[in-house]
Amino acid sequence: MSEKTEQWPNLLVGMVLAGIAIAIAETATALGVGESWIDPIVYTFIVFVMVTGMLSPAWRRKEFWGWLSAVFVVHAIGMTIFEQGFPSVARKFDGISLWLACMAEALVIAALLARKLRRPQSERSKRINM
Repeated sequence: MSEKTEQWPNLLVGMVLAGIAIAIAETATALGVGESWIDPIVYTFIVFVMVTGMLSPAWRRKEFWGWLSAVFVVHAIGMTIFEQGFPSVARKFDGISLWLACMAEALVIAALLARKLRRPQSERSKRINM
């Protein structure tokens, strides 16, 4: 496969995620949720774009999307608790500290998902020997 052909799935997923983030932000604004939720939406978008990018070889596996959805739900609950429970602390995350937090959370999520998706050694050896 050429390099340009390999970039299309990444670009497509990025566009879909951007569309989802924009739709959520616009829906939140239309419902009067408020400006305080725009930052968590952007943060979530950045984290999950990083995670899906890091684990792009696993996109074809159903388990990946199932685990990613489960992690997303846990993340959303955590963000809600954090945003509601610690609003003054949540406002301090911007600029470099926000990017560092995004990268750290994305790495933790990617490592967790990679570990959950790791095939048993016996299954890997069967694929190599075939």
